Amino acid sequence: MNATLFGLFPVLVWGIAVPVFRLVQDEIGLFAIALLFLGTGILSALNQYARLKKFPTRRMLQNPMLYGRWLFFVMHEGLFFIGISLIKTEHMPFAILVNYLWPTAVIVCSVLIAGIKITRWHAFITGSLIVVASLALEIVGPEGLSTTNLFADRSECIGYAIIFIGAIAWGLYSALSRRGGDAAGGSTVTPLFQLTVGLIVMAVFLPTMDATLQKLTAANMAMMFLYSLTQFVAYLLWDYSVRYGSIVVLSLMSDFIPWLSLLTASLLLGVDIGQKTVISAISLVTGAIITRYGTLLKKPKIKEDRMD
Repeated sequence: MNATLFGLFPVLVWGIAVPVFRLVQDEIGLFAIALLFLGTGILSALNQYARLKKFPTRRMLQNPMLYGRWLFFVMHEGLFFIGISLIKTEHMPFAILVNYLWPTAVIVCSVLIAGIKITRWHAFITGSLIVVASLALEIVGPEGLSTTNLFADRSECIGYAIIFIGAIAWGLYSALSRRGGDAAGGSTVTPLFQLTVGLIVMAVFLPTMDATLQKLTAANMAMMFLYSLTQFVAYLLWDYSVRYGSIVVLSLMSDFIPWLSLLTASLLLGVDIGQKTVISAISLVTGAIITRYGTLLKKPKIKEDRMD
């Protein structure tokens, strides 16, 4: 159970991730986001060096699941950062809901890849439909799509789609991590994944480098280092938890993420969280819980001995 509880820290860190990255983007610049993740990768690489663990080993390189994990990790993180950069601050609540699709994606992908069994088909299907309906509730007004401006800007539409693909990618990454275990690199290759993300995002946001560097102060650099350190610990604990803990319980813990994200967005970004967003978040979390309930093992019936 301890391995599962370790996953609570990453949930807390990722619960505030969307507002924090948006704040960094607005206050310092897009290039700072790449520096945050590159810093996390460097800390992870130093940790592996200190532990005298080589990564990746020849055996890991021969495992195709390593490359699958690498691809989906980079897709999730890279698409997440790029997608957030395309969306207006006032539309962050909807981006948070789209990003939160990943817990359900973890369960669905684990059923397809990692050997998790569906024990209650009715709950699994019903929960999945509620998750889809929760997003529809957020984007459709009384008179249809024309009553909302979420999709008025084409670049924002692309941003939502990018975040959606990234959420699915994290489900695939988690499922492959569960199935591949240490043979697919485990946590030892996480620094390689993170450094790749940092370099890719840095290349994408390179045109904004000068503007970002002009805003970097000693205080900003110290805060960025602390957040990179926090991310480093979070990813390390998540990788350990997803390989050795209960993936169903970990997914249940992640139900706190949308509430933390919406609360942090309200406090840090001054975004108004409307009643419809709250209802959509409740529906999204409820659907995720029901979906996971569909994979819980049924308790065996105990036959009572009868005294004749």
